[in-house]
Amino acid sequence: MMQTAMLRSWIPIAAIAGLLSAPGAGAAGLLEVDQTIFGMDCAPCAFGVERGLKKLPGVASVRVSLNDGRSVVRFNPDAGVGLEQIRAVVRDNGFTPKSATLTVAGTLVRDDQGWVLDAGGAGRYRLDAALLGQAAEPGRAVTLRAQAAEDVADRLSPLPAR
Repeated sequence: MMQTAMLRSWIPIAAIAGLLSAPGAGAAGLLEVDQTIFGMDCAPCAFGVERGLKKLPGVASVRVSLNDGRSVVRFNPDAGVGLEQIRAVVRDNGFTPKSATLTVAGTLVRDDQGWVLDAGGAGRYRLDAALLGQAAEPGRAVTLRAQAAEDVADRLSPLPAR
């Protein structure tokens, strides 16, 4: 049974997510980013973005589709890459990153403000406790799938380290 959760950063953002059992014990970090890219209009454009994304640490696979205007990057667990690094590669190639769907694995942690997904090197993300339901228990390994809208995706950043 899939439960829903809300992914939040410092400022509440619109992101709907599914909370699942983590694929492997100890896996943490950004596992996949499906990023919409605005402005790619030729094969060399897509190739440049693909080449840049392949240089990120821990990349398992990259697929850039000129026809769909998007990229899908899969990472090895514990790669330590965050969304902003992917968006920077897109910008460095002259294009605009738009909405993205992220798959992040980590551990549920409770702090004085509520629930946080600790994704290791990929950051810490605030979760809406009302939507976590009974899945919320400290130390539980989870995988979170969230969609970040283009106008708020820049704010999808890690909480400060404690």
